[in-house]
Amino acid sequence: MRGITAAVAALTALAGVGLGIVPSRAAEIETFTAGHWQGAAFNADNGGFSHCTVYAGHDNGFLLGLSMGRGGAWAMDLVNEDWSLSPGASFAASIQVDGGPVLDVEGIAAASGHARMPLPDSDSLDYALRQGRALHVVAQGQRLSFTLAGSRRALEALKECVDRQSRATDTARGGAPEEGAVAFAVGVLRAMTDKEVDLLDRGSLEGPLARHAAVWRWEDVMGVLDVVPPGAAPDIGAVAKSLVAADRGNCNGTFDAGEIEAPADRGPPALRLFTACGNGNAAAGFYLAYQILALQDGSFFIVGHWSLKDGDSDGAAARTADADFRAALVRVHGGD
Repeated sequence: MRGITAAVAALTALAGVGLGIVPSRAAEIETFTAGHWQGAAFNADNGGFSHCTVYAGHDNGFLLGLSMGRGGAWAMDLVNEDWSLSPGASFAASIQVDGGPVLDVEGIAAASGHARMPLPDSDSLDYALRQGRALHVVAQGQRLSFTLAGSRRALEALKECVDRQSRATDTARGGAPEEGAVAFAVGVLRAMTDKEVDLLDRGSLEGPLARHAAVWRWEDVMGVLDVVPPGAAPDIGAVAKSLVAADRGNCNGTFDAGEIEAPADRGPPALRLFTACGNGNAAAGFYLAYQILALQDGSFFIVGHWSLKDGDSDGAAARTADADFRAALVRVHGGD
């Protein structure tokens, strides 16, 4: 269960897509310091809170940053003006704290001199970054080392920034931005008249599941809905790429991903894909079926399904659940 929920929880609200270490000054809504680390909060194009970042320069010429959006999705940023990356390209990378385990991640070139690595939802990684002395990163054929001096204070300040700005945004809007997403999920789930669907109370959930805008279950299938706010991602392809990168980071075995072929229908256009992790341990592996919907206001809804039953390594149950949800979505929103 933890392997699956951690994978889908890595994409909450921001999904690492809109996380940026040095956006335009116009987007900056707060600055702060945490020892020798600098920090800032940024808004999205619609004026709502986007994410917070802490960063520090290092002797190797790189700027190391950690960014986090509301809901806890986070990423590591490396910035070096001497780099010449192809924006949008993905690449394999790894991170290691002190002499601990090596974590393989997928990096994304956010700009020519800016590499971003979505990080998995992992208490052990959070603890290591707080308590460690040195961070080692292998990316773009380079092995880079960074001191983690002051990282505990920086991470605490980062999370306090996210909490503070999230509360401020909710107050200004008179409620959480996920309210529209919940109403959407309720409408579609009610159309599934052949299923006994249970929409779970977020207040009763703990851990990664509590970070989703909506969570539901029928039989042995779980479903979640996440929101990428306006301005956090340039297009649906970027959302998909970051989603795959985040799930890859949560896989300790053989990873696979691709589009799900589906017949055309009258429902809202969607990009449908799967991510799968297999390592011979059914409890640690996962298969997730997704559909990503682009909304007119520039935001995106991401619907994910997976099976709680062992033996669903081929993803049949997840894909069936995805198809059932899609059929109900067409009944409710067909032709919109």
